[in-house]
Amino acid sequence: MTDPRNAFSLDAYLADLAPLINLDCGTRTPAGVARVADILTEKYEAIGWQVVRHQFAPECGPCLEATNAPGADHYDVMLVGHMDTVFPEGTAAKRPLKVEGNQAFGPGVSDMKSGLLSTWYALKGMDPALLARLKVLVCCNCDEEIGSPWSRDWLVAKAKQ
Repeated sequence: MTDPRNAFSLDAYLADLAPLINLDCGTRTPAGVARVADILTEKYEAIGWQVVRHQFAPECGPCLEATNAPGADHYDVMLVGHMDTVFPEGTAAKRPLKVEGNQAFGPGVSDMKSGLLSTWYALKGMDPALLARLKVLVCCNCDEEIGSPWSRDWLVAKAKQ
C-alpha cells in the first residue's frame, strides 16, 4: 500500500529532474558528474540510506554506492544507472529541460537522468516493511557512455555480492 505522504506529484518530479538535466555532465566533465552525484547523495541520505563515493580516476567524476543495508556482504537487489551523458559542454545551456504537453526534452532526460530519479522515487515510495526485508544496492557509475573503463571492476564486484 502506498503511503499518502509519498503520493506522486508530476510537478515535484519535474522540479527534481530539472537540476539533473540543466547541467553539463558528459563523461569527461568530472565536475558535472560530481554535481549529479551530489544531488543523488542528498536524496538518498534524506531517506536514511548510506552513500559511499568512489573516485576511480581524475579524468572522470565519482561513482556512487547507495544502500539501505550498510556493511552487507550480499544484496537481494542491485540497481544500476549512469550519471554521465554523451553531450558536450554547453549543451545544457542550449537545451535545458523543457516540457511540452506530456513530453519532456533535454540532454539525458530519458537516458539516464529520469531513470536515476525514478529509481530514487520508487525506493522512497516503497512500503517500509517490505524495504526493511530487502538489502538493496544502487550503483551509479560515472563512465557508462564510454564503456565503463574505470567503474567496470567495481560494478562486477558489487554484482557478485
